[in-house]
Amino acid sequence: MKSILLLAFLVFNVSYAQQLNDWENPALVSQGKENPHATAMIFTNAADVKNDDYCRSPFYESLNGTWKFVYTDKYANRPINFFEIALDDSKWNDLPVPSNWELKGFGIPIYTNIIYPFPKNPPFIGDNNPVGTYRKQFTVPDTWTGKDILLHFGSITGCAFVYVN
Repeated sequence: MKSILLLAFLVFNVSYAQQLNDWENPALVSQGKENPHATAMIFTNAADVKNDDYCRSPFYESLNGTWKFVYTDKYANRPINFFEIALDDSKWNDLPVPSNWELKGFGIPIYTNIIYPFPKNPPFIGDNNPVGTYRKQFTVPDTWTGKDILLHFGSITGCAFVYVN
């Protein structure tokens, strides 16, 4: 009897997960993400370690600055091909990173501790969910060849998909 219930439970979970959008699928939380750990940086000399300025490390590159950005108030209208190298993003907006797109004129800032901004039907969020799509070109230093490279985001609210070619 236990194996029959287990099988039924597994079949239910698989079919349930297939009905979700990726951003509504709790099984995908933190996929490809490093486990939490203390922050550390490698420096090449003791003086830079004492200053604790990551920019002085040859193993650090900040991606802060101007990114290409496009906003849509419904996820169905987001650019699906945003990761394609040949995509023309010249008509996209310029947005400083880090920043908050709602405070830069895109969408409506939401602050609430009482009323949810979407219907309470977890894990579903509904169709009216805004999406911000960002693009940034950068070059990885040749000296990093063969090394592990971590992309760090200080804060992301909601769901994020990251593509690096």
